[in-house]
Amino acid sequence: MDLALSQQQSWPGRMLSAAVLIVCLVVIPSGVKGSLSLAQEPTRKASSAPQSEPAPAAKKPDDALIDEARNHLRNNLPAAASLAKQRLVAAEPLTAAQRAELLWIAGSALSIMGDHVEALQLLEEGVQLAEAPELIKLRRRLLRYVAASAGEVGKAERGAAAAREALLISKKLNDSSDYVGLLHNELAGNESRMGNFQVAIEEYHKALEIVRETGNVRQRSMILTNLANVFSDLKQHNEAITLLTEARQIALDNKLNPVLAASEVALGNSHLAMKNVVYARRFYELARDRCEQPGLQSMLAAAEVGLGDAALQQNQVEEARIRFERANEIYTQVQDPSGVITVQNRLVALRQKETEVSEVLKSLEESLKKAEEIGDVPLMLDTSRQLAAAYQNSGDFRNASRMLEKAMELQQVAWSLGHAEKLAETMKLLDMEKIVRLQDNARIQQESIARQRQRNLFLLIGLLASILMLLVLVKTLSDRKRAIHRLRNAEAEIRQQKQLQIAMERRLAEQQRTESLGIMAAGIAHDFNNLLTAISGFAEVGSVCAEDERTSDLFRQITTVTFQAADLTTQLRQFMGKPNEDRTGLDLRQVVESARTLLNSVARPNAVIEIADGHETLIAAIDDAQFRQTLLNLVTNAVDSVPDENGRLTVKLASCTLSAEELESMKGSDLASPGEFCCLEVTDNGPGIQEDVLKRIFDPYFSTKAVGRGLGLASVLGITRSCRGALKVLSKAGEGTTFSVYIPRVTPSAVAAVSQAACPPEPLRKMNEIQGAMVLLVDDEALIRNSISEVLTAAGYEVVTASDSYSAMALIPKIADRLNVAIVDYSMPGETGVRLAERLNERIPGLPVIICSGYAAESIPTGEIIRRFLQKPYVPSELLDEVRRCVNTATFAE
Repeated sequence: MDLALSQQQSWPGRMLSAAVLIVCLVVIPSGVKGSLSLAQEPTRKASSAPQSEPAPAAKKPDDALIDEARNHLRNNLPAAASLAKQRLVAAEPLTAAQRAELLWIAGSALSIMGDHVEALQLLEEGVQLAEAPELIKLRRRLLRYVAASAGEVGKAERGAAAAREALLISKKLNDSSDYVGLLHNELAGNESRMGNFQVAIEEYHKALEIVRETGNVRQRSMILTNLANVFSDLKQHNEAITLLTEARQIALDNKLNPVLAASEVALGNSHLAMKNVVYARRFYELARDRCEQPGLQSMLAAAEVGLGDAALQQNQVEEARIRFERANEIYTQVQDPSGVITVQNRLVALRQKETEVSEVLKSLEESLKKAEEIGDVPLMLDTSRQLAAAYQNSGDFRNASRMLEKAMELQQVAWSLGHAEKLAETMKLLDMEKIVRLQDNARIQQESIARQRQRNLFLLIGLLASILMLLVLVKTLSDRKRAIHRLRNAEAEIRQQKQLQIAMERRLAEQQRTESLGIMAAGIAHDFNNLLTAISGFAEVGSVCAEDERTSDLFRQITTVTFQAADLTTQLRQFMGKPNEDRTGLDLRQVVESARTLLNSVARPNAVIEIADGHETLIAAIDDAQFRQTLLNLVTNAVDSVPDENGRLTVKLASCTLSAEELESMKGSDLASPGEFCCLEVTDNGPGIQEDVLKRIFDPYFSTKAVGRGLGLASVLGITRSCRGALKVLSKAGEGTTFSVYIPRVTPSAVAAVSQAACPPEPLRKMNEIQGAMVLLVDDEALIRNSISEVLTAAGYEVVTASDSYSAMALIPKIADRLNVAIVDYSMPGETGVRLAERLNERIPGLPVIICSGYAAESIPTGEIIRRFLQKPYVPSELLDEVRRCVNTATFAE
């Protein structure tokens, strides 16, 4: 999934990640070799006390205090930390290994207990001590807890670096256990804290793949919960709920209460973000009930915070305040400064809101008191109703009920006072007869009012029923609309996921095809270089031994043609697209100007070539030979495309800036990074390229002509990839084709002079070598053994040959006292040349070894044992120079 994100992780996500991390550190032991992993102990019951990873199986002799501290790691973390720190400050001396182990015991225990500041100090000191090769496993355990604690104290970059170093150590140890999944989980957590959500998601998926293979259900549930937290921070709550439901079910099936509580808190956060307050409260309460056992205080605090947030959404201010205060007490006990600060901020905001409500209530209480003093019943009634509403909004339902009762009493008083006043006034104005008549009328009116009240009551009941039905209908329509909206969002996400999957599958297929062709190219280059080495050697020896000058000249021509043929292997290696980090800058305009005559000769007579003028200096990170080859291949390809008459080509240089999105749509851009580029653009007015042909133009030896033209555009693509560049092709039927090659731009200070064509090697001269020196030549190719043996023999050396490592070692007892230097092929059946060099130095210490190979030289180590690496085909004189230098400088141990 491609995610271009820059937003920061929200506080609930950080708090939950921290809580889950503490749970994972408590319940998941180490996965290093020799220690017991969770996958190996499915029947062991979880202890009620926090657990750390066990001490390594291979334990060195130690004093009693260290042993006791190590044993306490399983069931008594405070005691383990205390004993380890006590031993660290004791007067008795400690070795570096003992001190590093004590720092790990104390630091890991404090990290699990939540004291990350002191834990990080101890762990970092332990990392500095555990640098010896024999302490590499201990260093990895120290780095794991550095990654955990650094992220908790806001040093996510350091945490990510520690996790990456621990993963490199795991790779050196060939460790594929679920402990490696833990390290990927720690790396993902730190990347998420830094806002690198795409990297975090990739690392979580790596961790899930590892634990899926090892069958560790506890780690799988925990990693699913962490991954869901990232999706929650990205506001993708539906995806988060799906992952959390799976994690909760795994934890529920396997009775993993700590991980179960973590997933339930996360589910509460996701439902609360979606305004599903009822579901959110349910999951928070489930998690709170599971967090009674020791070691889960931070998770309990997270559940209380969630319940407080849910109460706020329901306008239950008093309950929210109680929840936040409980969470603050727990965070203070476990010494979690981040949690304390966040909860205190919530309490401050809540107090401000309570202060505003309190001022309103105080003003209304004063108004009610003044109305009571003056006896104004209507004003008292109105103020009582306002107070009841204010108390209800603040969550004080007891006072709200009290004000409502008082309002009802005042309503009765108001009605009584109104009737009494009207009756007194009427008695003053009318006589007794009128009074009787009025009384009759009043009785009739009261009966009419009673009947009207009854009708009004029925109407009110009907109205309420209608309103209820209307509300049900509105709710049904709203739910249906919401469901349709969710369905459309889900369909859009599915379509997006399918498009991303198709794009990734296409890129993977292209990469696999390129890698397969690269392997083929490397193999051909290796075998061809071996043949060229043999030809070159025989030619050089023949040129020295030939008496006739004409024969000698012919041998030199053979040598020259050999090195011209070696250019083909260079093209094959370039097709592999390996990046070259040693490349200096090249002035592209200078190269194009110097190649103008050559390009015109290639274009004639079919086309006219135009080179666009420009004044901007363009310095690119590419070799001169590679750029010339790219330019020539593109022009040759364009010449083949233009019509026989009025053909026209345009070569243009320019600069541009490319973004990551633009690079992703181009060919060979898998190693490119966004930034400034130099662009070589070759345009022709040919008929264009058909869509089915356009997909294959970069395949080796593919051509629309009757016979293939060689590597061609495949070599251009390989060179572009090796320069960390990109390539784009635009072609329309009847409008011609444009090839654009983008190469990273560098500063003018890095410019390199335009290189000249390499001259053929100087012919081999007979040299006065060290007489009697013996050379051991080991190569599985008989042609190379014969040719190089002839070269060395002609130079005066005594040569002993072997076809592989085993036959070479069988000769050593006979020639050990006379052997001066060994020439070894890198790639042979059985043991490699590097391994043979090590074995030769074990038998003959100080023996110089020269490694030769037709492969690239990046992976061949050189040093005291391997003095030099020679790339086939090489100049025999170069080999003789190295042999002479090794013989003169060789010093053998007694």
